[in-house]
Amino acid sequence: MRKEIFINEASFFVSLPSIIIIAAAGLISLYFSMSKIAYILLFINAVAIIAYAYNRITLKKLKVTLNFNNNIVMQGETATLRCSIKNTGILPAVNSKIRIPIAKDSAIDASFCEGYRELSNEEVSKSRLYGKSIVAVLECEIGFLEKDEAAECSFKIKASKRGTIIFNDTIVYCSDIIGLSNEGRLLDLDTVLFICPRIVPVDTRRFTHNIEFYNRGIKNYIDDVTLIKRNRNHEVFDEAKNINWNIFAATQKLMVNVYEKAVVKDIHIILDSESFNAKYIDKKAFENVLSVIFSMIVKLNEGGMKCGISLPAQDNKDAVNIFYRNEEDLFLIAEELAQVNLKKIEKEEPVKNIIFQEHSSLSATIIKAREDKEKSEGVQKSRSEFKSRELINNSGAIGHYFYFTYDALKAKDNALIKQLTEKEMLSFVSYEKTDIKYKNNSGKVINLFSITEGA
Repeated sequence: MRKEIFINEASFFVSLPSIIIIAAAGLISLYFSMSKIAYILLFINAVAIIAYAYNRITLKKLKVTLNFNNNIVMQGETATLRCSIKNTGILPAVNSKIRIPIAKDSAIDASFCEGYRELSNEEVSKSRLYGKSIVAVLECEIGFLEKDEAAECSFKIKASKRGTIIFNDTIVYCSDIIGLSNEGRLLDLDTVLFICPRIVPVDTRRFTHNIEFYNRGIKNYIDDVTLIKRNRNHEVFDEAKNINWNIFAATQKLMVNVYEKAVVKDIHIILDSESFNAKYIDKKAFENVLSVIFSMIVKLNEGGMKCGISLPAQDNKDAVNIFYRNEEDLFLIAEELAQVNLKKIEKEEPVKNIIFQEHSSLSATIIKAREDKEKSEGVQKSRSEFKSRELINNSGAIGHYFYFTYDALKAKDNALIKQLTEKEMLSFVSYEKTDIKYKNNSGKVINLFSITEGA
């Protein structure tokens, strides 16, 4: 980020080139015996130097921190960004200001909050000149800060789409006592906002069905809410969701349901993200799958079932395995799903266009054949690179794996798939609808729509 993009509110006489020019002009005037002009120029120059020095000294001593009330939010939620500025120097800080640039493709929307300002025409021109896609800024002004005094301001922002926002291009400004100099300093902050996929209704039965009958993995006991064992009197620590309201309506007594216990095993999700990395596939498909995965993990966790996740290597990021152990791992999963992205597709060589007559049947046939070929070859066949050894080594603690991919029919040439299917520990979750009777290397196929339908 270049702070030169924003309008400089300082006086022309306080810039370093002006100070040098005015000083030189004053000395020349003094040399040629133009004393009055020389004294005026030197006085102006002295004031400019003092203002310039005062501004730099106080600016250097301003400490700025940014933090969120919650740095992990879901798409569509709002978050509060708190800005704190403290004067750690001896001199008072005057007209302090914090500017947070908002990029055009930012994952947050702050247009409704106080302090939001769109760029002026001049700033837009400068932004284009420096190759930055800045459209607006969040601004917070503090008039006066004495020694060791601090002030705070806050912005309410909305998470408009999944992603991560790093506020490492924040700029702090301050002025001198008389307001001639106003300079900014770019801050190197590490404040991050993680925007994870939105929660959608999902049906977990396809994931938990028959898991309790597998002879592997760690056993967990959870309440089977479909089977009521008996009822008992309500106690203080009982949750309201377990109250049997039918009995209460009939007898005016608070009774709670006691459910049968179901034995389940840990499960693990593997996301074959690169199978969605084709030009003809709508990017919304990948975002929808991430929402389903995150919703499934959250809902399973609420039901007392552990579910980890494996993500493949991405651009400038290694593959990651998160084996669910406690609720803290849910936050790690949310952070990873906020950051996950598809690898950049290499540019294809330009296809030489063939000109046909407008109504030529041969033209239509060739164009359709080309489109069919692109579609059939566009889906990446298990190009995702996982930490396979770590996944296999932890298979003793996992009851079953679910492999999310774009098209289960094409997920055939992966060593990880081969090992897990040989152990009958793998089921495929296919975004592209397939025949549910199809068995992929003895692995069961679940259509994604069956998880969301009727949920």
